[in-house]
Amino acid sequence: FKAVGSVSTTSAIRWSHYEAGIGKKLPFSIGKQWQLLSMMVAFGSRFAAPFLIVRHQQLIFCI
Repeated sequence: FKAVGSVSTTSAIRWSHYEAGIGKKLPFSIGKQWQLLSMMVAFGSRFAAPFLIVRHQQLIFCI
């Protein structure tokens, strides 16, 4: 069973087609810098929003 598993794994790796290089395996393109920046700002602000809201509420109740 071990030999069969290693053969199928090696075959899958051998026949997989992908481009080698930096950023080629990412699910988005890093070639368009402005699009990448806008994605980072959009996702970053959505991630940071709950933390900023909690901080704002804590500052209001401390005063």
